[in-house]
This record gives sequence, C-alpha cells and structure tokens, in this order.
Amino acid sequence: MRFGLIVTVLALSLLAATTGPLRAGLDEGVAAYDREDYLTALQELLPVARNGDTLAQSYVGVMFHFGLGIKPDLEQAVEWYAKAANKGESLSQRILGDLHVEGAWGSPDYVTAAKWYELAAEGGDVEAQRKLGAMYLEGRGVPRDHNRAARWLRQASVHDSEARKMLRESVRPLRSPSRGSSARRAKGRGGRYEVALLRAPSSCEGGFPNAPYDINVKIIFPKPRIDHRHSIAQLGRISGLGHNVRALGLMKPDLVIETRPHAQGLPMADKFCFWITGFDVSLRYRRVDVFVAREYPLGSCQYKAILEHEEEHVRVSRQNLEEFAPRIRRALSSLLIPTGQQPAKVVSAAAARRNVKGISDELLQPIYKQMMAALVQAQKEVDSPEEYARVQRKCKNW
Repeated sequence: MRFGLIVTVLALSLLAATTGPLRAGLDEGVAAYDREDYLTALQELLPVARNGDTLAQSYVGVMFHFGLGIKPDLEQAVEWYAKAANKGESLSQRILGDLHVEGAWGSPDYVTAAKWYELAAEGGDVEAQRKLGAMYLEGRGVPRDHNRAARWLRQASVHDSEARKMLRESVRPLRSPSRGSSARRAKGRGGRYEVALLRAPSSCEGGFPNAPYDINVKIIFPKPRIDHRHSIAQLGRISGLGHNVRALGLMKPDLVIETRPHAQGLPMADKFCFWITGFDVSLRYRRVDVFVAREYPLGSCQYKAILEHEEEHVRVSRQNLEEFAPRIRRALSSLLIPTGQQPAKVVSAAAARRNVKGISDELLQPIYKQMMAALVQAQKEVDSPEEYARVQRKCKNW
C-alpha cells in the first residue's frame, strides 16, 4: 500500500517520542502493520491512538480509510486524521488535503486542501511540498505564484524526482531584457560562468525582488562563401568521408555553441546565498563554405543544380537554429533556476559555481543534443538518393 510505506518511514523517525508500555504497543502495532497483520496492528495501535499519540492516530486513520483489518469507514478515518493533524502530524495533514482535492465531501475544495498541504509542507512532508508547489503553479486554491511554487518544489526536489522534473519543465513568465541589466553588463570569457559577489547587506530568505533575470539567445549566421576552386576528388577529401569519395558539391559549416550563465552571491553566516541573473547563449556559425566542383563551369546547368542543392543544406542549417532558439529560451525560463526572488543556499561560493554549471547543463545539454540530432537527420534527408536523382534530372551530360 502506498500509505503503508509512507507511514512506516515516518514511524522510524518518530518512535523515540513514545515511552513505556505505550511505546511497546506502538512498536508491536507498527511491526504488525508492516507484515500486513492488520487485525493485530489495530488491536495494538488503538489504545495508543486513544492516548493521544499522533503517529498511532495516523495509522488508525489509514486502516479505517482503506479497510485494513476493519470495515472501511471514512468518517472514522477523518476523525483520527483530524486528531493527529490538529496536533501537527504532517502525514494526516497531507491526507486531509488529498481528501479535499478528491471531493470526499462533495465538490473538490482546493482552498481547504491548500491550507492542509501548507501545514504538512511546513512540517517537512515531501509529497505535500510537491502538491502545494503544483497548486501555486496552477493557481488552484491559492493565487498563482511562480516564486512560491519554486520554493516548495525546490524543497521537495531534494528527495522527490517528480518535484525536480516539475521544476525543470515549469516556466516562469519573463519580461524582456532591460538595457544595461546586470546580465548584459557582466563580462566573462566565452562558455564560462561566473558568480559575482554582491556586497550589499540583505537577507537570503527575503530574496531580492528587484534582481533582474535576463535571457539572451543570439543566432549568428554569416553569408555563405562560395568556393569554385577544388576538383571533385579534392572535395571528397575535404568532406572527411574518405579518400575514395567523390563530391560534386559540399556545404561545410563551423558551428559554435556558447553558454554563459551570470550569477550573484552573498555570504550568509555559514552558508552562501546565490541566484542567477541571466544567461547569454550564442548559436554561431563562424563560417559557412559552399563548394561546387571546378569541373562544372560557372553558370552551367550542372553548376546551378549543385549550388541549389548545397544552398538547401544552408537553409536547413539556419532553420535548425531558428527552431531551437525558442526551446532554449523556454528551458532557461525553468523554475529550477534560482533567481533573485527565490535564491538558493549552498555551503560556499565554489558550491554555487558548481550549482550554476549543473543547472545550466541539466537544462541545456538535452536540448543541444536534440538540436544536433535534428540537424543531422534533416541534412541526411537533403542527401537522400531520391534528392540526388532529382538534382541530376535537371541537367543532361553529367
């Protein structure tokens, strides 16, 4: 049972709070529950629950809820959940939130659910943290608030892979980059990331509401240079496909992808508070060379057909960048990124740098791989046998 596993985990951390005969009853009840002997578990746990132990009350609530060792009785289950929840038991608080979301008393009540989830989340319940984060994302039961969503999802993500996935895939609305913003002013070498120290006194907990967060994704695609100096055999060697390859034409690009995160940090007692102020991404072809074999005279039908084919390769290369630039920008709008409104705490400036790089790699490397795979596939389609046959039909006497 899903609830059984969660209750058992909580029991391991809370048993020390119970002593004497009641502790023995709780121990035996938990052991019986774990081996699915629910009749014995109920017999052992009921007296402990009646004596006010919140963990035992949660167990009893679960057994009444799902009919474990007793006839299902939601009303009884809710009474036990409420006893435990009102004393701060986070598991029961979260389950009450679930019941309100499910509409156990009629229509779903997201406002009440959010209140229970928040209590459970503050008590450390990871599932409640994730669910509350999702509610802030969607504006269900609470006002839509990407910063609060990020806060709760980030706390849950330490132990919950689903919460981290939600952080990664959820995006915050972004304003247009402001002129002279810190991300634009920051200088760094290509492909490097930097964490600049903010020297103004402030509080990491309160965040920095006016801190910028700018994303700049730039495409640089130079005008292709046409080269008509090489022979068919020479172009085969230039292609890198082997000495026996004969190439009538060739498009040779030189693509460079540069990612430059910018961040700021502030020492806070024994911790280091940091946030990312922006990303500069450059998708740049340093040069694009188009070759047509010199065996085909300038202006001939064959020359024009080959050039048209290679220009299709150029078009595909440019289109690939234009298609993926918005995806890169969306990825860099992820709630996974700690901004000034929701800074992150680590142990040192060095750890902050590692975090910045790790977040950058996690968000962008999959997209860069997809981009290159899509480019290779699109270029293969341009070089299909059917396309070669179509080119050759354009002219006689090849």
